[in-house]
Amino acid sequence: VWAQFAELQVPLPQGVEVLASLRNDHYSDFGNTTHGKLAAKWEASERWLFRGAWGTGFRAPALAQMQETGKVLSSRAQSDCNMYLQQVASELGGTCPSSGVLNVFSQGTSQLKPELSQQLNLGMRFSPDRNQTLSVDYWQMDMRDKISNYSRFILGDPLKYKSNFDLNAQGQLQVFAPMANLGRIESSGLDFSWALRRPTDWGQVNMGVNGTWMLSSKYQQQADEPFVDDLNQFSAYTGYVVPKVRSLWHVALQQPNWLWRATVRHTTSYNIN
Repeated sequence: VWAQFAELQVPLPQGVEVLASLRNDHYSDFGNTTHGKLAAKWEASERWLFRGAWGTGFRAPALAQMQETGKVLSSRAQSDCNMYLQQVASELGGTCPSSGVLNVFSQGTSQLKPELSQQLNLGMRFSPDRNQTLSVDYWQMDMRDKISNYSRFILGDPLKYKSNFDLNAQGQLQVFAPMANLGRIESSGLDFSWALRRPTDWGQVNMGVNGTWMLSSKYQQQADEPFVDDLNQFSAYTGYVVPKVRSLWHVALQQPNWLWRATVRHTTSYNIN
């Protein structure tokens, strides 16, 4: 891997500062990728600061994901062996495992490309005094060419992906999910924070909250398929829940010789379809 990086940071009058950066990476496995970032901030006064940034990024596939090897057991999937899986197994001349556990085999490919992303951020910070700060940032993220073996949605629609099933030596159904660049994720949200510190007769009191409020989250399994909204519910594509709000609350009392601190992490509930 070879990489070159350049950054230019320029202070301007009236409290404005701009930044531009560019990076090029060369991987012997898949070639070159070039990405950049533009950012600016404006300190309008001692109390107000405004900022924004736009940039692109990437994640290179792992070496093991690009090796042209034979089929490798990558995981085991729990399934209820529904009527669709039973139908696929019957058409192949086998059966669905009575245990409901299917072996998932994967395989690397030299045709993998890096995951690509684009980010946008616009925010502000307000400090009414030197001991208190509030900030809000709006962000958007677009990720495409996701690297995955897509076993979750193979099991979610067995009839559509019949070609990804075969039988083991015992005639039981198993899944073949090779690595591929599939899907896209688009999301947006608000990052917020508030911090306060106050000296008292008992010591310095610190309190605050920071978190993320998700505004949108959706994924696309393949380029020719519609986007699916997965906000506030379990995602069959990513394998986890995208909650609307996650936050961290804290309060602390600090003295020269000791510190007392209480923390609460909160995640909103989600829908079960």
